[in-house]
Amino acid sequence: MDSRVVLLMVAFGCLLWTLILFDRVVRAEHSESPDAWRADGDPWGFFWRPPMPRVIKGATTRNVVFYRWLLRNPEWASGTKAHIRRLWGIRVLLIAWFVLLVWSYLGARAW
Repeated sequence: MDSRVVLLMVAFGCLLWTLILFDRVVRAEHSESPDAWRADGDPWGFFWRPPMPRVIKGATTRNVVFYRWLLRNPEWASGTKAHIRRLWGIRVLLIAWFVLLVWSYLGARAW
């Protein structure tokens, strides 16, 4: 099997796990801090939807919240180590995904 294919498969795994972790954090915000969840615009996860979602608003705010949480931890999660670990996991896995994509592209160009 070509090494680029392996790199892309690992990159896909990193991206998938990133989205799953984000879903867990959004679901935790929804259940543990509903006021903060509403203040964030009722975001959805990538695979998780709240019981009665606001169709357009939740889908659009998901991206805003995702990028905001890449840069800083939300206040509602600051007291829980599990949420902070998941947020850091999102950041690390997203960086790994990007590095693997670039590596697979540059490796293809070098050979």
